[in-house]
Amino acid sequence: MRKLPQPMDAEDDLYDMSYSIANAPVIPVDWLFPGFIPAGKVSFVVGEAGLGKSQFVTDIAARVTTGRPMPFCEKAAEPASVLMLNMEDNLYDTVRPRLITAGADLDRVRVFAGTAQGLIADAERLVTLAEKYRAALIVFDPLSAFMEDFDIGKDRQMRMLLTPLARIGTSSGAAIVIVHHVIKNERGNALARSAGSHVLTAVARSVMSIVREPGNPVGRVLTLLKGNLSAAPAACCFHFEPNATTGCTHVAWDRQDPALNGAALLAGSADQPSRSTAYDRAVLFLRATLAKGPMPSIELEEVALAQGFSRTTFNRARVAVTVSTRCGRLGAEGHWETKLN
Repeated sequence: MRKLPQPMDAEDDLYDMSYSIANAPVIPVDWLFPGFIPAGKVSFVVGEAGLGKSQFVTDIAARVTTGRPMPFCEKAAEPASVLMLNMEDNLYDTVRPRLITAGADLDRVRVFAGTAQGLIADAERLVTLAEKYRAALIVFDPLSAFMEDFDIGKDRQMRMLLTPLARIGTSSGAAIVIVHHVIKNERGNALARSAGSHVLTAVARSVMSIVREPGNPVGRVLTLLKGNLSAAPAACCFHFEPNATTGCTHVAWDRQDPALNGAALLAGSADQPSRSTAYDRAVLFLRATLAKGPMPSIELEEVALAQGFSRTTFNRARVAVTVSTRCGRLGAEGHWETKLN
């Protein structure tokens, strides 16, 4: 994890704080996830609720802790620590099982929960923690939980909140990844759908989006909406697979697809969330998931909820296109299975 050098020495004039860059070295950008997440910079991952933003970040964090290559990359890295500031998910029944399912080295993960709100504005303390634990990644999930007295719609307040994060990245060398929601029904520029002040995405060097994959009810697409530091990488398609031991799903990467455009997909998703299309997507999900055969009913429901379907919508679709039967003995030794009717 490389720290950037401090600026060249300033002029002697008390009122001239400029720096000469005539002899400054040209330093290539370090990447945590090539093309998507630069090291030492602020990145956002945006998307509607329930599409898997937190699970995507968990997958990246797990790879950091073990040194495994990033998706569709061949180069491994030295294992490093991760600081996760998570204010919505329960540490014991959600965060920890997800990390285990993603294959993380739990000894390299530091989770800050109930007392984490003030840390987003405490650059000095975060730099100290990042250096103490040799962190390569710091996650804020979601941004709205750390707002406290800040107004997300006011540019000046957002700059006061987010500018210290850029300094944290520069000082520590850690990538800063912030999970943020988009506005569901706003049309137009995809970046404008990021809830709150435009400063949020202006401060970031990278803005990623997660949207549904067209024509695939269980598929997701990771794309780059904004990148200041390299050419845009190809979109990455993934889905979620269940883990019977932990009861969680994990990210399973499928392929890269240069033809998928993130801005168009995110702008188009504003038209999707009506009740009827949610039901139609649930029906498609059930048909695709059960096409290879029956599935334990509890496991099927867990996967559906992880995909972002409400329990009400899932049950309406389940009644319409599936049938459930009891397997095994009564009591704890038996279970219910669901298949297409």
